[in-house]
Amino acid sequence: MKCPYCGYHHGWDGKSNKDIEGINGGFFTLSNDVKMERNEGWKYKNETRRMMGCPNCNMLFMDQR
Repeated sequence: MKCPYCGYHHGWDGKSNKDIEGINGGFFTLSNDVKMERNEGWKYKNETRRMMGCPNCNMLFMDQR
C-alpha cells in the first residue's frame, strides 16, 4: 500500500513484483473496522472502503483497494 499524501510505501508492490518493508511499519486500520460507504442515491451504491492511517505522516485516507 502507498500513502497518497507522502508516498510512504509498505506491503506488496505489483509494479516491482516484491514486498516492500517500510521503515515505520504497516499502515494503521481502525479497531472497530469503520468503513466509508456511499449513499443509496449514488451510481455505485453499496460501495464501501476501509479507512487507513499512514505511520509516516499520520494522515487518514480511504483504501484504494
